[in-house]
Amino acid sequence: MKLNEKAFQIPVNPEYSWDEAPETQADYVNPVEAANKLMDYSNAYVEVTMRIVRANSTLVEQRAALKEVETRYVRLRSRLLRQFPPPTADRKSNALLDAYLDRTAFEQNMGDDYQALEDECQAAKDAVEATERAIESGKQMAFLIKTLGEHIQTFLSFRKHEVNLMRGT
Repeated sequence: MKLNEKAFQIPVNPEYSWDEAPETQADYVNPVEAANKLMDYSNAYVEVTMRIVRANSTLVEQRAALKEVETRYVRLRSRLLRQFPPPTADRKSNALLDAYLDRTAFEQNMGDDYQALEDECQAAKDAVEATERAIESGKQMAFLIKTLGEHIQTFLSFRKHEVNLMRGT
């Protein structure tokens, strides 16, 4: 099932008139079509849930990769600080210390490695954020599908009750 806005719409009778008695015209919603839509929603719920599960697995891998990159980045910064201690003026704030480390890395011909690690670290953070957003979107989609399914179940229960009343059971 392609998950889009049309996929969630329930077919209705366009000729239904709310001003006329329901007994004199075709149903506004065909119960068979509603039941079929409920099955579509069930399948969509499984599909969305599986996407969330796969995204969670991906997120675990991405977080591990991010931690590994951050560790390498921190080690390079520590090595620079150990080999080339900053002057007192450059230790007054984190921004000054970051600028000192950037400058020192380039002065010591480590600039390419330093920049590559910074870029790799940012790319890993961006990937984690994108996956977290995908998981959140998936959860919202699953909630929507579940809610729509509950509404259809309620409609079908009322419809079944009406049929039973007409039959006298």
